[in-house]
Amino acid sequence: MLGFCRTVRILISEQDRILVSEQDLSDRLIGATFSTRGWGNRIMATRTARISLAGTTFAALLFGLLLATANPARALVSWPEPQDISAAGVDSTSPKVAVSSDGRVIAYTWVQANTAFARYSTNSGADWTTQTLATAASISSPRVAVSDNGATIAYAWTESDGTNTTAGNTYSQNSGTSWSSIPLEATEATSNPQVALSPDGQVIALAWLEGTDKVRRALVAGGATSTATIASVPVSDSVSEPRAVVGNNGQTIAFSYIASGLVKQTFSTNGGTDWQTQNVSDTGTASELRAATSSSGTTIAYTWLSSNGGNPVATSRFSFDNGANWVSRSLTTAEQTAGDPQIAVSGDGKGLGLTWLVTNPGSIPTARSTLTVNSGTDFKSKTLSTEGQSAASPTLALSNDSQTIAFSWIRFEGSQPGVVRSRATSDGGAEWSKQNVSQSGQAAAEPDIGLSSDGQAIVQTWSLSRGGNTVIQSATGSLFSLPGKPTGATATAGNKSAVVSWTPGADGGSPITSYRISGKILGKGWKKIALTDGPVTSYKATGLKNNKTYKFRVAAKNIGGRGQNSTASSPVTPTATKPGKVQNLSVKWKKKKRKAVVKWKTPASGNAKKYQVRLSKPNKPKQWNSWKAGKSKKRVYTNLTKNKRYKVQVRAKNGKTLGNKKGIKFKTKQSKKFTKR
Repeated sequence: MLGFCRTVRILISEQDRILVSEQDLSDRLIGATFSTRGWGNRIMATRTARISLAGTTFAALLFGLLLATANPARALVSWPEPQDISAAGVDSTSPKVAVSSDGRVIAYTWVQANTAFARYSTNSGADWTTQTLATAASISSPRVAVSDNGATIAYAWTESDGTNTTAGNTYSQNSGTSWSSIPLEATEATSNPQVALSPDGQVIALAWLEGTDKVRRALVAGGATSTATIASVPVSDSVSEPRAVVGNNGQTIAFSYIASGLVKQTFSTNGGTDWQTQNVSDTGTASELRAATSSSGTTIAYTWLSSNGGNPVATSRFSFDNGANWVSRSLTTAEQTAGDPQIAVSGDGKGLGLTWLVTNPGSIPTARSTLTVNSGTDFKSKTLSTEGQSAASPTLALSNDSQTIAFSWIRFEGSQPGVVRSRATSDGGAEWSKQNVSQSGQAAAEPDIGLSSDGQAIVQTWSLSRGGNTVIQSATGSLFSLPGKPTGATATAGNKSAVVSWTPGADGGSPITSYRISGKILGKGWKKIALTDGPVTSYKATGLKNNKTYKFRVAAKNIGGRGQNSTASSPVTPTATKPGKVQNLSVKWKKKKRKAVVKWKTPASGNAKKYQVRLSKPNKPKQWNSWKAGKSKKRVYTNLTKNKRYKVQVRAKNGKTLGNKKGIKFKTKQSKKFTKR
């Protein structure tokens, strides 16, 4: 039925880069042209996008539309224009971001030339503080962490004077009012520091490399700092990639690293009183280790690349019961080439997400993911990137309840520069939205993502090549849903019109921008009547047909699209305005010609179009001849019987609506006007 369709035209919103509901396709058929290839269940609208759409894809899109209509409460993401957060004219790289559970505290770090910078806000981005962390001959590996409650912000980085490297750090436990550093007590060069915080911010865990044969750690808890060596290997061997995670208000602390090619961890479940070390991997040569834990501390998870001389394989290992039992999961096969694995865990410990790159023989890198929201009972796997489009640098974040999940990666299409691509869900993965976050035409790289625990704020940052330099950009996406149903829809009929009124429903977290008024004549289908200009609560629908019975319904719209229709109003019937009585009604009897000339003037109100006149029977004022209609304001009666009493009545007519009658009596024996009723 839909195979002939080749393009879809959609009205563009006044705002660039917002989601347009597929529910709008049926009534917003003007504007730019879009491709929906691989766009999932929402459409990303820009003012300049143009491509065509195969008929089969369009049919699938409309099927998705029906699903969207059936589930209007799902949340969407609104992305503002990206903002530069680094200075112009100087190359900046390695951006990282962290977010508190309520989204009020947002912290960034990056490297600009030979300086590590920090930028943070404690009021949801209304005000910002930018400060220098360190300046040296070279700076690398900046890291940032924010506690769930937003009280503690911590930074770490590696700096070098050209000869020696040092792991730097600083932290604040009062939302940036004052800052301290953890002394490392190192005897050798230190590098690659990693920092993690307990949800309440009272425990700070720092891990770093000392030389090439040791992994050291420091803990700040209760105002005291302790340091220790957690791994040491012979000088002929090496350790690498230290990682730190903290959960359960500092009771669960895990340090992981790669030693002799294997992934190992040293962890405590009682706040550091007791420690145990165990292998996470048993075979192969590991690299690109990543670690995550839940705020509850019950879930600890790792992912890494493992190689036995062939292609690197993406592997994960996790425990949902505080380390008592562990499960391993291979993410790729030996025939595939894996890269850049990333991992995230929900705050409640039930959700675990993984993403990675996979390249099949003879193909290009594709971003893949797998996800569980029920403590590993089942996993759902997806291809994030679009077939035929190369992907790079995937990353992800999960909300506390596992319902909001956000992925990000760099998308390449043909020879075009890479853009930051986002995919998000707010219902545990049942439905997803996809859109570009960075601007096209400028090469984006190094994306990182932060998510508030309530899932309402998604913060992304990335580096962007522009004008010969690389800047750091960021954008904060807001989750919202389609508007709720308006209630109490009523209608009051008028002349070819009806005034429709309603009570707004919930706005879904984004302001209502307009309402669509739909109407139907009883026995026929619904049709769009009007789109309001702004969030009004009543509207006069015009151009209706008089003497037809209508019902009306209303649907609200925000930047994500249109919500469900209200319950239909009670039926009303528009009618023409009732004309007033005719004015100056008079009769003149002309005796010689035996005729009566009836004249009147237009009613003072009612937009009279025609008139009806009738004459009574002679001497029988209650018996009438039939009405005679016409546009003239004059009527002549001839051959009337002499010496009889008559009565004449006139009424105005507007469409099918008749005004009240006005009458006058006269006698046929007289020759002057009679104006008495």
